[in-house]
Amino acid sequence: MQIISVLTALAAFKFAAALPSGPETGIVTHVTTDEIPAVFKVSNETDITARDVEKRASFGVYLCANAPWKEPCQHITSQSNQCIKLDSALAGQVSSIGPDQGAYCRFFFSDNCVDNNGCEHFDLTSPGYSDLSLLGPSCNGKYPNDRVRSYFCVQA
Repeated sequence: MQIISVLTALAAFKFAAALPSGPETGIVTHVTTDEIPAVFKVSNETDITARDVEKRASFGVYLCANAPWKEPCQHITSQSNQCIKLDSALAGQVSSIGPDQGAYCRFFFSDNCVDNNGCEHFDLTSPGYSDLSLLGPSCNGKYPNDRVRSYFCVQA
């Protein structure tokens, strides 16, 4: 009887030793770092931050206070549909506007991307206008030159 118990225990041990130590993984293929697609490679935290910033800052607009494209100028980047309020260097003073390629932007004559009557904005895509004084008036008879105070952009 003891022999049967010992043989059963040995058989059970042999069977248990033959089992894989972890979950079934299928075929394992070893690759070199050169074979890993770039999208999966991250060398350090700075790479992640740079990619995240690039995704968030997907639309840019070049604005100048003087036409054509004369300083002071700023290139401002933003997320899609994010209202940008211009700082004191440009608010109410913009004469040249150039959205980056791929952006469709709405420029407002108010500080917070608000148009209460439907006539306090105008829309632009790339390449924009080098001299807003050459644009006609909006529906309320106001010309856009030196009136832009805020804007937002979306994918064109």
